[in-house]
Amino acid sequence: MYAEINNGKIMKKVHPGGSYKNISFGTNATRDEYIQAGLYELIEITPEISEYEIHGNSVITLDNTTKTATVTKEVLEVSIDFAKKRNTEKINMACESAIVGGFPSSALGAEHTYQSEREDQLNLVGVVSSGVDQLFKCSADAGNTWEWKLHTAAQLKQVLKDGAAVKSALLQTAQSKKASISTAQSVAEVASIIW
Repeated sequence: MYAEINNGKIMKKVHPGGSYKNISFGTNATRDEYIQAGLYELIEITPEISEYEIHGNSVITLDNTTKTATVTKEVLEVSIDFAKKRNTEKINMACESAIVGGFPSSALGAEHTYQSEREDQLNLVGVVSSGVDQLFKCSADAGNTWEWKLHTAAQLKQVLKDGAAVKSALLQTAQSKKASISTAQSVAEVASIIW
């Protein structure tokens, strides 16, 4: 693509095979024909950005020797408030994912993994409140296979206690990270706070 540049601004873009002023370029027009018409070859660059950056205005750099105009989008940091909001949302999602991702308990003697989706948490509370020995689903191999194993009422209570401890620790970790985000003084500092 080619462009008419005036005072550092793109006045008109000309696509290959297009026309400019009274000149109609054919599909086989050479680069020299566009340059002789007073146009610059247009090179557009849009840099990749992180989640804490946005594209700003276009900056045009002219090279009169090669007759090229390079248009580069500026990369700007987002506002610190935006970064804080985005990172707080990420911490909340990571915490939620960890909470429902299962937890370990040694209530049966050896460590087993227990499911902790919201429904699993409610089921565990219901089973514990019944106060009787029951079958309950767990995994002896870190969640690869699940089976129903008999648990005593005391073991079920211990599973609930262990799950609550894991959940509480995760919530405290999230709260600590969100407090750090809140007091961060720069976008880079906010971005450095990860789960």
